[in-house]
This record gives sequence, structure tokens and C-alpha cells, in this order.
Amino acid sequence: MAEAAKCWCSAGGSLPKSIVEVVGNDQLIAAHFEYPTEVWGRGTSMTDVMAFIPNGVIGVEAKVDEPFGAIVSAWIFEDEKNNPDSPPHRTAVICISRNSI
Repeated sequence: MAEAAKCWCSAGGSLPKSIVEVVGNDQLIAAHFEYPTEVWGRGTSMTDVMAFIPNGVIGVEAKVDEPFGAIVSAWIFEDEKNNPDSPPHRTAVICISRNSI
């Protein structure tokens, strides 16, 4: 998280260069560290960096020693054997999230 904060702060009020390469411009409205984000169902997750840009939101999860979870296409089906309702629910979560931005 500390290295992510340094990267964002050194960008001087714009998006960091690596993010600009993905987004296509450097426009940044605001960025917040350890931003509390409501999780579907219940609870709150702390997004390492939440950046608000024109026409969107960027959530960054900074990692050093902890692993990333499964890629989304695998995560959707990862609990299907134990819970057949899981894939449709997880697919709906993604669609709700994507459409609410």
C-alpha cells in the first residue's frame, strides 16, 4: 500500500503514468487511500486506492506479499459444486457492479 500511495502522490494531481496507459488520459477528479467500499450482501472492504475520474471509477488493490484471488472467469464457478446458485449470483454481482458505475 505504501508504494501505491507513493506512486499516486508523485503523479502530482493526475493519474499515474501506468494508469494513463490503460485509461487513455491523465484526468483525475479525486483519489482516496483505504477507501471503504460496501460489499454485496454485507460488510465493507477497504479498497487500497479508489480514484474518481471523468466517466468512471478506478479501484486499485495493491499487492506485495499477498496473492491475488482467482481470475473473475474462474471465481464465478469456483463454488458451483457446493452451491449451484453461486454462479448465477456471482454473475449478477458483476453485472450490478458494472452497471452502477
